[in-house]
Amino acid sequence: MSSGLYILIYLTIYEKNYRWVKIGISSIFFLHFFSFLYTIFSNPGIPERKYYTRNYIQYIKKEEKGKYTKCKICNIITPKSLHAVHCYYCNVCVFDHDHHCTCFGKCVGKNNCWSFYTALITIPLFMIMGFITLICFAVYEDEARSALRRQARLARKNKF
Repeated sequence: MSSGLYILIYLTIYEKNYRWVKIGISSIFFLHFFSFLYTIFSNPGIPERKYYTRNYIQYIKKEEKGKYTKCKICNIITPKSLHAVHCYYCNVCVFDHDHHCTCFGKCVGKNNCWSFYTALITIPLFMIMGFITLICFAVYEDEARSALRRQARLARKNKF
């Protein structure tokens, strides 16, 4: 939807000389697009394979055993400092799990949190820029119509 709105706004102002609007809309659109793609295709913070091994607990020293937690569903052992939480939609544990986003179809965790919030913040910015563009376009069209009316009046006066 945002790409269709982007194309519509860009084509509307393409012939006009609104460079700052073109640059603003383009930068916001591409920031949104790439942060959206990064959120979807990046690892949200799923633990590495080493946490799944049974021998991992043997490598932990006896005095450090209180610093680790075990997921009852995945049976993985992770350090408490990484705050691994099990996502029931994805059926995996995610470090610093924020939530499971159904719009993105992905968990939001340690590795993709910043790109998720960037994608969310750019949506209203893009809409604000679109609204500003429409206002500029309306003002430009009004000025152009007024100029045409003045020329028509002058042409009628000069005719007689």
